Amino acid sequence: MSVATLDWLKSYVKELDEEINAAPDKNESSVKEKIATRKKLKEKLVSAIDSIKVEKEMSRDQATALKSAENALIDVNYSGHDFEETSNFTARVNQVYDIYIRNDSDLEESFAAKVKQRFKPIIYSRLKDASVSTKTWKELQVWLNKEYDSGLSTTQLLTRAMETPFDSDAGWKKYSQSISDRMEAAKHSILSQIRKTKMEKYKTTKLEDKKNEPVAEDIFSFVCASIVAGRLKVEKPEIHSMMANEWAKISDGATVATKIEFLQAQTNKEGGSVFFAQKSNKNGNGNKTWTNGGRGKSRKPCWNFAKGKCKRGDDCGFQHVKAENQESKVHVAKDPDLPDEPVSTLFHSVLM
Repeated sequence: MSVATLDWLKSYVKELDEEINAAPDKNESSVKEKIATRKKLKEKLVSAIDSIKVEKEMSRDQATALKSAENALIDVNYSGHDFEETSNFTARVNQVYDIYIRNDSDLEESFAAKVKQRFKPIIYSRLKDASVSTKTWKELQVWLNKEYDSGLSTTQLLTRAMETPFDSDAGWKKYSQSISDRMEAAKHSILSQIRKTKMEKYKTTKLEDKKNEPVAEDIFSFVCASIVAGRLKVEKPEIHSMMANEWAKISDGATVATKIEFLQAQTNKEGGSVFFAQKSNKNGNGNKTWTNGGRGKSRKPCWNFAKGKCKRGDDCGFQHVKAENQESKVHVAKDPDLPDEPVSTLFHSVLM
């Protein structure tokens, strides 16, 4: 409601007051109508006045604190590149907030507006379309962590921090700072994930409730899971890749181990598959399994006979198959029943 409309309502109510007071008989119908109209107008005036947000004038100390906070954020910008940038940005803003704003609730919204000025245009455009409130820094921080979490699981972020590469030219201080930056991202993710997990357990609680607050045991469970995941990546990279969709649900080492054992059992005890390649021959005996035995039984082929070097004749313990009737074979392992021969043919194809 505009100021002009408010002034008109006030003047109209004043006129009605004068007419009602001047009326000799307050019980007349016309007077009663004026009294009812005045009552409605007063209600509208009260509602309009309550909806007007009167901006408080800042004290000198408040103005100084807000200006100091703004100056501290001059070199801080946010582009939403990855979760590491999000964590570093929120950590820096939290530091400024704790120093200048935390103890003065009147500055909350003004400070949040200053933080939003540090966003790149594309981030601010997305913020304007947000369906949640972001008037204060705490609300804005929740929105940032939700929208720009990089898609990495908590365990992956922690493992990433532990696997920070070392550059001898940059020195140890740079290496330490790189780990701290990555660990900051992991820390925020761990604490957030613990709260979410506990909230699922305690259905009636809210995310920020004290009952969902992380404790040391929860944090060390994530560290344990990360150590197991890191070792898995080195020892069994194929299983580590197979668990890509599982990391977001894992928060302790026991769960990681259970998943590994399950996936490993799907192949074999070594975590991989071994194949012995054998192609069928042209006589239609492709499904026949070669076994040792005497005459008339299916036997393994004699490699020396295929090369024209076998001198054992019919007493040879292996089947004599002509080379032109046998396709090339690839042998990835030597059968223990095959005796040593003068010329080794392992890992070679049969000569055509």
